[in-house]
Amino acid sequence: MVSTGGNCVLAPDCLFNWAEITYPSLFATMGAISTTLAPYYYRYYPQTNAYLATSSADNHVYYPGPSSNNSIFDVGALLPLLSTARCQ
Repeated sequence: MVSTGGNCVLAPDCLFNWAEITYPSLFATMGAISTTLAPYYYRYYPQTNAYLATSSADNHVYYPGPSSNNSIFDVGALLPLLSTARCQ
């Protein structure tokens, strides 16, 4: 869990929130609901028909959507991305 302004959120949610702000053309509409479908924790963005997900199987972040030709793109390891997003 990460504390943000008095609120505690899961680290992946912090990353998802950061991605929505940093890449709004990929992850619209902001504030999508996070869901679990093991081993993934993800958000779906219907406006852009994209997903952003973390996997508990390998602790990586994945993006399947139009910018990856709807293929599952491995964005990278979760921990460095959490650091980039200042979620640690």
